Amino acid sequence: MSRMQLNIKLDRDEEKQLLEAVKAGAEKENISLKEFVLNALKNHLAAQTNTQPVSPKSFATKIELDEVKRRIIDFEIGLMGELRKNKKEIEEQIAVLAQAIAAIESRLDDLNPPSNF
Repeated sequence: MSRMQLNIKLDRDEEKQLLEAVKAGAEKENISLKEFVLNALKNHLAAQTNTQPVSPKSFATKIELDEVKRRIIDFEIGLMGELRKNKKEIEEQIAVLAQAIAAIESRLDDLNPPSNF
């Protein structure tokens, strides 16, 4: 039986933090790092086979994600512009209604002057 070896370089901080979490998990379970990693891999593979998706997963590329982000930002900007426009229109309508109410009150005062006893 030939011996197989798996070497993984951990360069990024997230990867180094993951390694520290794996070491802590192995210590907690009082097993070797090798056993912990192999168990995690087995559990992950078993979970994958039990929960196979109906349709294959599609992963977006960085370019596609950047495009989606750009579209979301454009949509937000457009939406904020529409909200500002609607707010301005509503404020104008309120001002017109306030003028109309003031005119009606003035007419009512002219038609029914206050009576002094």
